[in-house]
Amino acid sequence: PGSSVPHKVALQPPLRLNGRASAANLQFSTGSAASSRTGPGPAWLEQTRRHRLRSRRTAEADPDAKALLVQKPPPDVGFWELSRFAAGCFGVYLASPLLSLVDSAFVGRCSGTAQLAALGPGTALCDSTAYVLSCVGVATTNLYASRRARGQLIAARRVASDALAIGMFSGAVLGALLFCFGQPLLSLYGAKPEVATYALSYVRWRALGAPLAILTTAAQATCLGDRDSTTPVIVVAISAVANVVCDALLVPTYGAAGAAIGTVLAQAFGAIFLLWVLRRRQLIMSA
Repeated sequence: PGSSVPHKVALQPPLRLNGRASAANLQFSTGSAASSRTGPGPAWLEQTRRHRLRSRRTAEADPDAKALLVQKPPPDVGFWELSRFAAGCFGVYLASPLLSLVDSAFVGRCSGTAQLAALGPGTALCDSTAYVLSCVGVATTNLYASRRARGQLIAARRVASDALAIGMFSGAVLGALLFCFGQPLLSLYGAKPEVATYALSYVRWRALGAPLAILTTAAQATCLGDRDSTTPVIVVAISAVANVVCDALLVPTYGAAGAAIGTVLAQAFGAIFLLWVLRRRQLIMSA
């Protein structure tokens, strides 16, 4: 009342240190009195400065930490982007059944009914056992994508390289089992005695391509972990075209065995192309 001096209140925006806002600082002044301020003390500021200096030195020494600091936020994913990526993933898992379908088409046209009947249990055995090892692809996509998202590029490349090695090894084990125990396994799949010989020949030739098939699965999973579903679909198309060409050349002479050889060659073309892409884009460790 009377001659009292009006109070002035000024608000200061919160300080941001190391990505976190400090407590809001309020400045009050009455008349010509000196302003007082609440904020972080000198010791806290010195600790923050040292933490920033250590982070900068770590980023200069560690490529993964440096990549994480300069990493841009991921773009928003809409409905069409998600649909396009899902369509690519769907095409990847059709690779093995598509090759078996091409084999059946050529054997049915160029060979007898007995060999065509042999492809029923033969393709079912090869495709189902390869599907069991699809866990290699699922694990590769998960581990690679998680490390890539954290900016750990070297660790992501190491995951991809280890996945390729595991794929080759597990595929070799699967191929050995199919080659040695193909006959009793075909009996479980309902192969009749009159077609068992053709079916066993087909399975044993396909067993030689089992390491290539699982290797391709791991390589395709690496591409998916890198948010690339186009390259795996291209590989499926290349393998299908190569299988058509090889079957056209081999099936008229060798029958069901020629179809299996053509499938193995097609898998080799696809695996070589995928390895070339991964090395070119530096998604795997250098030898």
